[in-house]
Order: sequence, then C-alpha cells, then structure tokens
Amino acid sequence: MRTLVLDCHEMNTREHLHAYLRKVLGLPPHYGDNLDALCDCLGEIGRRTEFVLAHPQQLDYPYGRAFLHAMHDICDGSAALSLRVAGEEPQ
Repeated sequence: MRTLVLDCHEMNTREHLHAYLRKVLGLPPHYGDNLDALCDCLGEIGRRTEFVLAHPQQLDYPYGRAFLHAMHDICDGSAALSLRVAGEEPQ
C-alpha cells in the first residue's frame, strides 16, 4: 500500500489547498480545483492508497472542513483508499 502524507499547513486557504493537492497528487491538467473534481480524480486511483493528514487543525476554516468531510466520504466509499487524520481515533 502506498501512503501519502498531506501537510495541512500547505492547505490554509482554498486556493493553496487545491494548488498543493495538484502538485503532491500529480493531478491532471484538467483538474477543476473543486471538491467534486477531487472526488473524480481520487476515484480513478486503482492502487491501494492511504492518505495521512498531518496538522489537520490547519483545516479549521469553512472550506478546510468541507475538504476534510469530502475526504472522509471519498475514502469511506472506496475499497482502495483510506484516510488517517492525525489526532483522530482510527475507525
């Protein structure tokens, strides 16, 4: 399984969040910089992947919370993807 650590310090605004994800995840040029596009792109990952969110307290703003909720939904709905948030109890 591949593990990708996402540093939430780099995601303190909507714009920074999507720019960081585009770079770290190698998202395609047509990535739409929104949560629906993220869901579509992550849904195409066929390899078992665990996302680890480091410093999740940096997501304590409306869009950051929406991103966190979307990541939970995306990973909960996928057999290939899982999410671990630093400081949260494993589910």
